[in-house]
Amino acid sequence: MLDYEYLEKLINEVESTKSKGLVVPPQEGCNGTAYVKNGQILVQDPDPFGKPASIKPGENVVIFVNGRLIKDSVTVTEKDEIEVYTENTPGDRSLNLSIADSGLSASLRVNYSPAITYKLVEVGPDQDITVQAEPESTKEPERFSIEEILDYLRKNGVTYGIDLDVVAELAEKGGHAIVAKGDPPTLGTDAKIELLFPTEVFKHKPKNESALKVDVLDQYEIIQVKPGDLLARKTPPTPGKPGTTVTGKPIFPPESKDKDLRTNEGAKLSEDGLKVFATSAGLPRLKNNIISVLPIYEHLGDLDPRHGHLTFDGHVIIRGNVSGGVKLTASGDVLILGSITESEVIAGGNLTVKKAIISSSVKAGGQDAPLSSIVTKLEVLSNEIGLLAKAINQVLTNPKFTQVNLTKNVIGHLATLLLEKKFASIPSEFHELIKLCKDTSRQNICYILEACSTKFLRTNAMDFSSVQEIHSIENLIRAKAKALSEEINAPANLKFDYAQNSNLQASGSIYCIGTGCYDCQLYAGREVKVIGREGYFRGQKIVAGGDIHVADLGNPSGQETIVEFSPKAVLRADIVRNNVLIRSGRQSSKIIEDKRLLKSWVDYKGHLNVSTLKFKAPKRVREA
Repeated sequence: MLDYEYLEKLINEVESTKSKGLVVPPQEGCNGTAYVKNGQILVQDPDPFGKPASIKPGENVVIFVNGRLIKDSVTVTEKDEIEVYTENTPGDRSLNLSIADSGLSASLRVNYSPAITYKLVEVGPDQDITVQAEPESTKEPERFSIEEILDYLRKNGVTYGIDLDVVAELAEKGGHAIVAKGDPPTLGTDAKIELLFPTEVFKHKPKNESALKVDVLDQYEIIQVKPGDLLARKTPPTPGKPGTTVTGKPIFPPESKDKDLRTNEGAKLSEDGLKVFATSAGLPRLKNNIISVLPIYEHLGDLDPRHGHLTFDGHVIIRGNVSGGVKLTASGDVLILGSITESEVIAGGNLTVKKAIISSSVKAGGQDAPLSSIVTKLEVLSNEIGLLAKAINQVLTNPKFTQVNLTKNVIGHLATLLLEKKFASIPSEFHELIKLCKDTSRQNICYILEACSTKFLRTNAMDFSSVQEIHSIENLIRAKAKALSEEINAPANLKFDYAQNSNLQASGSIYCIGTGCYDCQLYAGREVKVIGREGYFRGQKIVAGGDIHVADLGNPSGQETIVEFSPKAVLRADIVRNNVLIRSGRQSSKIIEDKRLLKSWVDYKGHLNVSTLKFKAPKRVREA
């Protein structure tokens, strides 16, 4: 308690000092203190000039001052009612189950938390104290029994693949572990077909090291079979074995795929359907997953007017030249070990000419060869019509378009204008396609193209009333291209050394592996490569549905050379000459000087891109 007599005397002394004009220096008194003893918080008040004590709860300590829970430091006096408690941790045990999405494993977490009793730590006396507690005693919770854990697993659906040893260890020590594993399904095997013959038609004969000279026309032999030869065998599919999840549900493997052995003339299936045997002599062939044996005609020497035209239902090998206006037609592959001169050769399959093609017409893939050209041009045309519709939509959505005074037939006006300015090639593309279809007797396509083409004439374009109408024509032509492409059998390739003044077509790819091509027209359903010893292409035209790669493209004399490719393909040339016209759809670009490392493609916006580097002619070294 305060001494009021002392306090009154002190006040009087201060007042007396003020009246005399004196300054009393500040005086320091004793601060208040707090301390913890015997589980209680005790407080001693400060002297008149001292600071009061403060207390702060630490971990696992709860303090109430005058009935109010405190969380931070507060000042206290002897008059305050202070209650302090320790937060004891109750013991706990828990189970937590997790099942994998696949259902093939289940993991269990067993947690044991001991019960902890705390006591207050004696501290102070001090002005500021933090009331701490420390563990006084701990008690481990009761362990789960193995049966309790198994019962928990069963209630949560885990009934299969439980590892009792893991369960027992978790019950004793706690922790986290996989307690059950299912059985994954065993995959079956798909049916396999093993071909017992090479897929190529011709192969090199073994070299005769002792021969004094080599006959260049006798370096190849045809792969042949005889009746009774085993051509293929099938391994049947095997079913898989179902697995089981940890919840006891079956997991079924995907069904194994079967394959049918299919045969045509010259081959037959065994009774069990697992083997294919040859029934006649000839060349084994796999086309469209059908095994057959085609007869082989081998012509020794040249095929010329002395022998007349040759038509053969099978494969043909000519061990000489084809010349003099002869027409050779074969349903299979054709190998000519010499040259073709002023003649026509049509192969239903691949066509290989070991030497040159001069002033001739050559087709690989039979009627599929011109069909590939039609498909490529239909795809280009449908793409152009789609870009026309897109251009009209872009104009319609442009804010400046609202300023144009067109009250009637807006679509017709825009279509007419765009066909004049940007898409003038569409009518000519229709005309070229119609002619090509007539030449190949595709009258049904002709009728459709003729009906559609009239709508894109300048006099009729005004009749378009909606963009959807243009899209309908685009989709119709695209559908026809897809239908025709499905008629094409396995693509047939044309391979030769040199060609001059010839028309070359292939439903697949065209490969010039020698000197190059001069004044030729090349039409390929897929890629074109002219990259042989010199690899030049001089004059006329290349049309391809796939990529084009030419080592030296164009004529140094300036004769026009035209290259057309699909918007999905890429044109490359190591050297490109002056006056080469590059075309894809309506867009074209002309090379006006010799360049190197040409690359041309159509980007995602439909724009034709041409990239080149300047051509530097090699310096000539003057001979001494």
